[in-house]
Amino acid sequence: MRLGVGVGWQQRAPHEFAAGEEKEALGISLDADFDNGFQIVLNWVDMGDSPEGFRYSFADFNNTVPEEFIGIGVGYAMDNWTFAANFGRITEEGPVHAAQEGYGFAVNYDLGGGSELQLGYSKSNCKLYDANTQTGGAVFAHADERCLYDDGAGSGTESNDDSACSLGVAMSF
Repeated sequence: MRLGVGVGWQQRAPHEFAAGEEKEALGISLDADFDNGFQIVLNWVDMGDSPEGFRYSFADFNNTVPEEFIGIGVGYAMDNWTFAANFGRITEEGPVHAAQEGYGFAVNYDLGGGSELQLGYSKSNCKLYDANTQTGGAVFAHADERCLYDDGAGSGTESNDDSACSLGVAMSF
């Protein structure tokens, strides 16, 4: 069995919408590669505070909201086959909570000679809701357009679901 630990820190220069503030992120990853073909990876990132006005069109640039990412991935390799699944979630806490999460699956088959057949599927969604009332509405327009869809079902939250599928051949020479 092999164990791995990773620690990373990143600093971004001020963004034109971020009122001259820098942004930092600190992350930790743990992975275990077992001798029986299984692998697991855990990841956590504290993305610091983002100006609210950068994230939400109605918000005040003077306030900030903490952002955090968690992720987990598992994989299994057997002969020419590799199977993998992962899940990730970004949360933003503040007057309006935002949660973006998604999962994915991949199956790869090694064709030999540096070629690999790859199949993948992913699904993600984003939800916004008022932290005080636990309800949402059209007023919560997400600046980067990940949460602009109002589900119309009277649930009181906005969400946007996306899914994707891919099939291809990867070649390395």
